[in-house]
Amino acid sequence: MLALQADGISDLVEMASAFATAGIFIALVFGLFTGWGGAPSAYAAIVVGAVVWACGKFALDMQAPYVSGVLAALLAYVLVTIATRSAAAERRTCA
Repeated sequence: MLALQADGISDLVEMASAFATAGIFIALVFGLFTGWGGAPSAYAAIVVGAVVWACGKFALDMQAPYVSGVLAALLAYVLVTIATRSAAAERRTCA
């Protein structure tokens, strides 16, 4: 389906490389250079980054959907990290 909409092979390569890399970039940077977050945060960043990029590219026809995907992935990573840390702290106080 995407191949029928693309103007050429360069468009297909661009779509394939940008699809999930917004979230992967955030997960990779946080995973390599900080001790903050974990697997749930990385999964959330990858999924949210891919979904926001796809919505921006196809539904909203944005000029730069990758930037929106990266920012959304960053937000998802931070929020899931905060949520999982507070849940773990709550479990420690209850035990």
